[in-house]
Amino acid sequence: MKTLKELNVKFGGEAQAARDELQRIEHGRDKERGSIDTRTKELEDKLKAVSSQNRNVRAEYEDVKRHNETLKSLVARYQKELKDRSRSVTGSLTPSASLPPLPGAAPTALAPSAPAAGSAAMNVNKASASDMVLFLGLKKDEADRIVTNRPYRVKGELVAKNVVPKETFDMIKDRISVSP
Repeated sequence: MKTLKELNVKFGGEAQAARDELQRIEHGRDKERGSIDTRTKELEDKLKAVSSQNRNVRAEYEDVKRHNETLKSLVARYQKELKDRSRSVTGSLTPSASLPPLPGAAPTALAPSAPAAGSAAMNVNKASASDMVLFLGLKKDEADRIVTNRPYRVKGELVAKNVVPKETFDMIKDRISVSP
């Protein structure tokens, strides 16, 4: 019987140790579950935030894309208008030159070409920067510098004031004017 009591105490101690170990394992498992649940929630929240940012970026991209298409069509329209204007200026000169002179009138040189060239020139003292970009083909910063440094008395001031490089001036000098 004494042996049985000793075995009972021994097994009781081992059972208590096993229960303690089981509680420790269960506590660790619960703690891990809690940290996993917390981490899962954090990741889900982060996924929602990133998804929201992605939607915002896509919406912004679509807005920019629509704006870009609008600008492209506007530039195409301006280019077409400019081409039509240049055709009408050159077209209006050609027919008048081909008309026969009036009876009794002396033949004259093409006088309309001087005013037409002057009217086709863009006044850099009055034109907007965006018009200069579209019609003269300038870069935005160059057009802004031209507007900032106004007024000009002569075309050469664009180079003298270091507003545009000489190469750029040479490209546009025949298409600009500085009348007040």
